[in-house]
Amino acid sequence: PVTQGWWRPWSALIVPGLVEEVIWRAAWLPIPPVMATVPVLLANGTGTTTAAATAPSPQLVTLYQTALVVWVIHVVSHPMVATLADPRRRAVLDDWRFGGLAVIVLGGTTLSYIVSGGCLMAAVVTHAVPVALWRDVWGGERRLRAATAPGEECHNDKNNDNSNNDNNQ
Repeated sequence: PVTQGWWRPWSALIVPGLVEEVIWRAAWLPIPPVMATVPVLLANGTGTTTAAATAPSPQLVTLYQTALVVWVIHVVSHPMVATLADPRRRAVLDDWRFGGLAVIVLGGTTLSYIVSGGCLMAAVVTHAVPVALWRDVWGGERRLRAATAPGEECHNDKNNDNSNNDNNQ
């Protein structure tokens, strides 16, 4: 059994939170201009507001194109890293459910980095919270450990029902 100290969920802020965000966001993406990422609302004289009808700057277009490429590479890298680092964990990291969560979480971290004007901590928290929930609350760590234990099947949903209640019958 995994020892669950009070510090365990907080560790997601360091790995993967800070480590991956420094590598995947801060190193590859330029610092975005804050006001250029938020639609500008203009009063139209009738008491309502409308979005400014200006074309995005070339720098902003380049930022979003780069962000899209970085996001796709980051999502695709998870199963590849598992193969290189610990092939026994690939069964979990290749699962379509894990891939779907990675698409959502990593897309959210990319957007939080851009919308915040390049605030690394916004991306770190956006990454760390769902990882801590998946790993420590919803049984992700148990699945990874089962995948690395010889003779155990990590996708046996009868034994790994994502609940932390061992009294389920």
